[in-house]
Amino acid sequence: MILKGCEMGCGADAIALAAIRSSRRLVTRSDALSNFRVSAKSDLLNLLALYRKAEEEKFSYKWCRENFVSPQALQEVRKNIDDYTKRADKMGYKVKSTTHVPEKICEAVLSGLPDKLFVSEGSGYYRSLSTGERIQLGRESSVRGELIAASEVTTIQPPGKRAFTVI
Repeated sequence: MILKGCEMGCGADAIALAAIRSSRRLVTRSDALSNFRVSAKSDLLNLLALYRKAEEEKFSYKWCRENFVSPQALQEVRKNIDDYTKRADKMGYKVKSTTHVPEKICEAVLSGLPDKLFVSEGSGYYRSLSTGERIQLGRESSVRGELIAASEVTTIQPPGKRAFTVI
């Protein structure tokens, strides 16, 4: 995902998204992300918008508290971004984003998640194209569609029931 993003001119965004995906949850309330919606097609783009806003606010603890964002998660994301950027630089990839086209960013992300494609079965349920597993769309997700890519799959209550958020 990161290397594909660098090749497509959206390396910094791909790195930020990889860091977000590999860190703990950024929001402390499921409805907190609604204030940062920039895309009806991608929950990850909405998380990226949240992260960029936190950056603008200089990761202020007060801003985090007001927006239900975990300061510890932001710190973890920042550390991972630094780490991933150094690794990509050492490999000779240009990390700076020259484009912020959502479709290119999503394409780069999808290159790293080929096993996370799901087809709609209706009523908020989707079936994995690779495993056949049936999963319900997470309530914090703003994305709907016939064919979607999951960002993360989580187990929720009742035990054994699984949900996902969308790329």
